[in-house]
Amino acid sequence: METCPYASARENEARSFLAGWSNPAAHGVKCWYCDVDNIAKGSDILLIGLSPGGDENARRLDEENDYLKLPYTKRGFNSWLDENWLGKGPKHQQAMWRVFQTMFPQDWESKLRSSACTNVFPIRTGSVDAIDSDGWAFAETWFQKIMGHVQPKIVICNGNSNQNSAWSYLCKNFGCSLVREIDIGAKGKVKLGSFNTGVECKVLGLPSLSRFARESLFQAIETVGPF
Repeated sequence: METCPYASARENEARSFLAGWSNPAAHGVKCWYCDVDNIAKGSDILLIGLSPGGDENARRLDEENDYLKLPYTKRGFNSWLDENWLGKGPKHQQAMWRVFQTMFPQDWESKLRSSACTNVFPIRTGSVDAIDSDGWAFAETWFQKIMGHVQPKIVICNGNSNQNSAWSYLCKNFGCSLVREIDIGAKGKVKLGSFNTGVECKVLGLPSLSRFARESLFQAIETVGPF
């Protein structure tokens, strides 16, 4: 597992773009949150956010702990389970565990470890607003390759607002249509959608886990199953 030509090629594309991108808010590349074999060989489940986010401290954390190498070197690696994130990160990670426990109660950890996990845009920036038109143009090409290669049956979107989220990106660029929406209170919603690229792909749109990791969220996820 020391080499993975497909994942390495996509990561090199991201690094090449970053090298020519004049954006002072860019803080390095973080492509993979899972064993790269899940990306290269494909997976039934694709877990995505919009972008890595974070500042220089987050980039330094990746480098000091070899988090950028572990997807290539640790069998079954998963960032949601195996990394120690800063600030509110652990609560965010634990909320995602609950999501998978709700969706797949019998084998949730193996489902998470076997999922392909990445972002639409693979370059860390302080905020989504820092991504300019050149960044989004690169993301469109880059993520199209990932989606076509992984060929998931389920996409889980970490973020489902109607603007600047993984969910809104799928709606805009892949024709994802809303099938069902469940209100969980405090303006939070769980969304179920689908799109077709030759085969139907289900989409679960999660609200911000840092704000909505409450019982009503997990009850709603249970309602829209099975997956």
